[in-house]
Amino acid sequence: MINLHLINDVVYVFNLNDYEKLRKQHRIVGKIAGSSLTAASMPVILLPEEVYLLVTRKLANVVTLPEITEEPLEEAEKKFKNYTEELYKEEQVVFKEIRRKELEGMIDKIVEGKCNKDKDDVAIIHSKKEILEQELEKSGNISEQHMLWPIVTKHYNELTGKLKETPLTEILKHTTNEKCKVFDDLWNKGYYITSGNKFGGEFLAYLGDPVAFHAVFIVHCVSENECIFHPCELVALGRLSTSVKKRTVFAFVKSNNEISYYTLSWFDS
Repeated sequence: MINLHLINDVVYVFNLNDYEKLRKQHRIVGKIAGSSLTAASMPVILLPEEVYLLVTRKLANVVTLPEITEEPLEEAEKKFKNYTEELYKEEQVVFKEIRRKELEGMIDKIVEGKCNKDKDDVAIIHSKKEILEQELEKSGNISEQHMLWPIVTKHYNELTGKLKETPLTEILKHTTNEKCKVFDDLWNKGYYITSGNKFGGEFLAYLGDPVAFHAVFIVHCVSENECIFHPCELVALGRLSTSVKKRTVFAFVKSNNEISYYTLSWFDS
C-alpha cells in the first residue's frame, strides 16, 4: 500500500514509483511541487479529495514522520552534510568531464589564438595537451551555488520504521462532504480531475491525462442549502467558461448523497 505523507496539513507523495502508480493506474494527478529550477520534480501535493478517494478505497495510507517537524539531531545534520558533500564531489567529476569534451572541440582555435598572442616569445608556445590542461584548470570546476543538484525520486533517508498512521478525519478538516462525493463520482465516471481554482470552480474534469488533454468541464459543487444563483453569477460563469473553451457544470449533492449534474450552456448572439 502507498504511503502518503502529511506535513503541516498538506499531503505529499515523495516516491516517484508511488506517484507513477497513482497517475497511471488510479488517475490521480496531484500537483508537482518540487523546487528544481530546471524541471518539474518531486514531491507531489495531493488534494484532500484525492486523499479521501485513495484512503476510502484502501489504495493508500496517510502517515506522518514526527522527525520532519522536529529539530534535527546532530547525527542527522552530519549525515545530511556528508550526503550533500558526496553529491558535490560527484558533480565536480561529471562537470570536469563535460568541460574537457567542450574544450577538446575548440582546442585548435585556442592554440591558434595563443600562438598569435605569443608569437614573439618562442619559449611560451606549448603543446595542445598542455594548453588543454591549463584551460581545464581555469574553468573545469563548479561552485556549489551553480551546481545542478540531482532530481531525487525519494527521500534520501528512509524512516519507514517510525511512520505514524494518521486518521482520515485530519484530511476531511480541509474539504467538505460535497466535494469528496463529487470528486469520487467524477472519478468513477472515468475522468481525470484536478483543482479548478484558477477558473473559479472546485474541479477541472479531463477526458484523459492532463499532459495530453485540455479540461472540458469546470465543476462547481453545490449543496441543497445553497442552490440559488444570482443571474449575474450565471452570466459571469457562462462567459468565463466560453472564453477558455470549457463548459460550466453544477454538481448538486442531495441529502441522500445522490448527485445531479447541470451544464450551463452559453450562446453568443
